[in-house]
Amino acid sequence: MTTTVTTEYRYSHAYDSAQSVGQALDHALTATPLSGAVRSAVVRDSLNSDEAARLEWPMRGIAADVTDAVRAVDVPVLVLAGEHDQVEPPHVLQRHLLPSVPQARFDIVPDSGHLLPLEAPAEVAAALEVFTTGL
Repeated sequence: MTTTVTTEYRYSHAYDSAQSVGQALDHALTATPLSGAVRSAVVRDSLNSDEAARLEWPMRGIAADVTDAVRAVDVPVLVLAGEHDQVEPPHVLQRHLLPSVPQARFDIVPDSGHLLPLEAPAEVAAALEVFTTGL
């Protein structure tokens, strides 16, 4: 319970201002710097939602138990984890998600954090191509 409370508090103000979004990017969401244009877009998009939407994930969404919904998935699944993801680290996904998704393939994307499509777009595209080719 302490971890959840700490996590909720840690992220509850992540989208309050351009500065707080930048801090979340630098200290929690990414393992590699985003380009100026991409970083600006992330900050802008993060601030363009209303307060209820900005608070939903850090205060409730991150703690939601999705076990039953995940167990209902009956198609092949590719789970990609950023090697240095602080939000959903690979070991957490391996321990808590993968046992509920028997058809899942699990890959770790090196040198990346939580924002895989922004930090490692080529690696994500390559992993998706390999995965979908094998279906």
